[in-house]
Amino acid sequence: MTLALPSASVWTDVAVPLLLAFLGGAIAVFWPWLQSYFRKRKFQGIIRRELEEIGPHPSSPIDGKPWWEHATKRFIHEQAFARERFSENRDFLLSLDPSVVYLVNQLWTALAKRDGTQWLYFMGELADNPHVGSERLRTAHTQWQAVMGAQRSELTELPRVRTDATGSGSPELPSAVVESRVSTYAALLPLTYAGPPNKVTVWTPKARAKRVGELNAWFYGGGGLVLSGDAHQAFYDARSRLKDEQATNEEVRDAMSALRTELKIDLGVRHPDERHVPMAPSQAQRVWD
Repeated sequence: MTLALPSASVWTDVAVPLLLAFLGGAIAVFWPWLQSYFRKRKFQGIIRRELEEIGPHPSSPIDGKPWWEHATKRFIHEQAFARERFSENRDFLLSLDPSVVYLVNQLWTALAKRDGTQWLYFMGELADNPHVGSERLRTAHTQWQAVMGAQRSELTELPRVRTDATGSGSPELPSAVVESRVSTYAALLPLTYAGPPNKVTVWTPKARAKRVGELNAWFYGGGGLVLSGDAHQAFYDARSRLKDEQATNEEVRDAMSALRTELKIDLGVRHPDERHVPMAPSQAQRVWD
């Protein structure tokens, strides 16, 4: 018995601390990976849960109601995939399963562009995806097929309408649409004013709610019918910034400026390639941009 004591002492004094140090080092090395893994699993679970609620509302077709107006719900993952937030979420989004990232991004792009054919296609792909697919999503896909089947053909796949760099209408853009946009956008322009960049503008909750109401009145009063896909997304983004009580005045102003840029591109005043090119400072820009 006395001969076993030194061996036990060596185990207690040397081996156990070494083992604990090894385990601690292993945890330190793999901990970031574990955190990333579980965040990825959790967010893909959120996507799966939210996609289960993507069904049309109402679920049955309504004569004269465009299909995209049946998409009444907005989701956390949709905001994470939004263009203006993709750069800040890029590393996290790219850690997700590539098929999920691609399909979800294409799904919301199709809605923004009002491309009903692509909306149905990517929803069907997501319904069968092993990471986010579900029986409820397949049911929602079937409901959307019924809604889309009752649509007029020109509403299921709207052309990506733009004017050329000279401002003249392209073959896909009838002159009547250009004229309608000029008058309709003129009513929207004052609603995009969010204060000059060189002055702090305080947006009270009441003022934000009032502006959101004015934007909704313009949109559902007929303005939304002439917005291009990109302009529609910019309009939605600007309205979302106003609804976000945490959004700063600068963020609201930038979103409004981005909306004005899309309106100018729709009218041929700016070329699409100039979308992210800052305009030279001028008196007009100090007032409106």
